[in-house]
Amino acid sequence: MQSSSKLLWLYSVTGIFILCTAISVYFEHFEILLLPFAAVIIYLALFKLELLYLVTIFLVPLSANLDNIGMGVGVAIPTDPILFGLLLFTIIKTIYDGGFDKQVLLHPVSIFLSIQLAWVFITALTSSMHIISFKYLISQMWFITTFYFIATQVFKKIKNIQHFFWLYIIPFCGIIAYTLINHSQHGFDQQSGNWVMKPFYNDHTSYGAALALFIPFVIAKTFENNNKTAIIKPIIFGVLLYLILATLLSYTRAAWISLIGGWAVYLILKFKIKWQILFMGVVIAAISALVMQDDIRDYFSKNKVNSSTDINQHVKSMSNVTSDASNKERINRWKSAYAMFKERPVFGWGPATYSFNYGSFQKESDKTIISTNAGDMGNAHSEYMGPLSESGLLGLLIVLGLFVTILITGVRVYKRSESKFFRMYSMCCLVGLTTYMIHGFLNNFLDTDKITAPFYGMTAILVVMDLYNQKKYSPKELEEQLEEL
Repeated sequence: MQSSSKLLWLYSVTGIFILCTAISVYFEHFEILLLPFAAVIIYLALFKLELLYLVTIFLVPLSANLDNIGMGVGVAIPTDPILFGLLLFTIIKTIYDGGFDKQVLLHPVSIFLSIQLAWVFITALTSSMHIISFKYLISQMWFITTFYFIATQVFKKIKNIQHFFWLYIIPFCGIIAYTLINHSQHGFDQQSGNWVMKPFYNDHTSYGAALALFIPFVIAKTFENNNKTAIIKPIIFGVLLYLILATLLSYTRAAWISLIGGWAVYLILKFKIKWQILFMGVVIAAISALVMQDDIRDYFSKNKVNSSTDINQHVKSMSNVTSDASNKERINRWKSAYAMFKERPVFGWGPATYSFNYGSFQKESDKTIISTNAGDMGNAHSEYMGPLSESGLLGLLIVLGLFVTILITGVRVYKRSESKFFRMYSMCCLVGLTTYMIHGFLNNFLDTDKITAPFYGMTAILVVMDLYNQKKYSPKELEEQLEEL
């Protein structure tokens, strides 16, 4: 009888849905076809939240970017609707359950993220473009909610940390293949390399940033001493070569620089170089630069090598600030951001409004052949200058505080961890996050799912490991999980 009742409900619901679909399609209301998709998302959110998070990570590299759906607002399909739904679900569930995991909420990284969201809300109220700023606020809320707060709960199961990396990398390899095939049709030249990854990645810089975030992990897995992965080591090594090739052909100089910086962090931690020595090194380098400033300025002024398909010339063009249009335009954007900050130093112009306001702050002497006043050629190209112009001095200080806190957490986890698993994955996350923080001097992508997913995901991994090391979560449970790996 119970089985017959279930079948009756199934047939009834299916019949009603088919009837409603037929009527809606007849009247050209095709949005009803999204209902099954929405129903699956709701079911997973209620009963399989861990699975939904992991599926979302898999979909991130595959999501297509629609640059403008109205009022300058872009959207990533299908991830943004899922993230918005997860934001609402988390808010309702938190209210219903009477709170969230207090150990996570009280962690310094979580506190900084909460302060950042609060300041974005305040500066959205004082924004020059309220609709744009509040849309940005909502998107940041769903990014941080899903890719950080929900992620911390998923990563309490240690095996999900491994799943996280591969669930991004595997579909990403498919996007790399798509990019290389498109690029090959243009002779792998530098100019076409800027856009052949569309519509999955906005341009070569975000594509390169994502590659740099995951290369440290693949390197670690390639040289990991683990008998369980011995059979697939050649495959992992092949993936590493594949990612390196993609990075070279992306012509993303910021990604190349960031990987060098990440390698330096690895060496510092591996060889336990003391902070006093590092500090002295920085001081000596600063004094040397001050003494030799005329020679340095002369060198930069004489460098006329422009970005090129030739890798050697492309590397040399990094220091060309006199004729390379890309480099000069970045300086133009930074100067405009600083000019905007000086006019509104406390609250800024409002989150996500830089591209709509910077045009009038450009000086004719700073403009390049790719300059525009229309706000259609990107933003401040800096994870630091952007917040300075949009959210004032406090906005920049919060970003710096967040990044420093993440680094401190990562170093602490690496140094205090006794298990090989924690040491390897904390190093991977720390080096990967460092690549993006360095990349952030030249570009900013923490307003896109492509980068926020790995950035906040790796941050969440470090936080969970930190809480396990502090014994805020059950040590016995951790020990049992590590034995299963």
